[in-house]
Amino acid sequence: MGFGLLRGLVFLLPMRWLCGFGAGLGRLAGRLLPSRLAIVRVNLRLCFPELSDSEREALAQAHFAAVGRGAMEAAEAWWGSDAELARQTRLEGLAHLDAARAKGKGVILLLAHFTTLEMCGWVLSRHIPDLDVVYKPTHNTVVERLMSRMRRANLGGLIASSDFRGIVRALRAQRILWYVPDQDFGRRRTVFAPFMGVPAATLNMTSRLAERTGAAVLPVQSLRLPDGTWEVRIEPALSDFPSGDDVADATKVNAVIERHVRAAPEQYFWVHRRFKTRPDPAEPSPYQAL
Repeated sequence: MGFGLLRGLVFLLPMRWLCGFGAGLGRLAGRLLPSRLAIVRVNLRLCFPELSDSEREALAQAHFAAVGRGAMEAAEAWWGSDAELARQTRLEGLAHLDAARAKGKGVILLLAHFTTLEMCGWVLSRHIPDLDVVYKPTHNTVVERLMSRMRRANLGGLIASSDFRGIVRALRAQRILWYVPDQDFGRRRTVFAPFMGVPAATLNMTSRLAERTGAAVLPVQSLRLPDGTWEVRIEPALSDFPSGDDVADATKVNAVIERHVRAAPEQYFWVHRRFKTRPDPAEPSPYQAL
């Protein structure tokens, strides 16, 4: 029913109205979901200690508006007009991808969980026909089936994040891999590296995949601009990566994501428990009291 409602809204409302409706819905959700708001407040307190309480609260409210807007953008990316989306989006830095591709290896596009992610996927898929998306399947069977169908139609190939062999095969076949590693998956296959000044459990898979396949790693930034349009920017490949030092490589990956976060902090997905795993197992999670 929810997917049907979203699809109906795409056909009924102009894109600008739909995104405004999503922003209002997100602000309402911030009031109706106190547990999620509490997670956002913890994350912002850890990552932006230089801000006042009122500034962080304003950022939290702006974030929920961005989350709601992102949900409507996803609906536009799945069911909206390609012609209209093409007028409202732009891609920069495709030459960096062409240069990496020319080396005859696969390419890893390094992204992070921003509220613009689905729109970013639409933009990239229109310019990169051999794009494979690494994703974590949802637990709800119905939602997973519907989202997988839409993403396959709009993004290209899908590879579950647990399918390491499938990921390696795609890179060895010189395909372009969408990879989003910025969540806390516990201690398995992770190292601790600073993110926004806080030690964070960080997957070492980015460097391991690059080492095993020779793939270049190109950061990708996705921004929702003040005029209501979207910009996706492919950056040059990371230099001296992988280095052979998992912590140094994870630190470099986190530094890229942090730079993108600081460019538009409200657009990052702060509702994740990014710092739940601590370097010292005896140290309580910052979310423990929530």
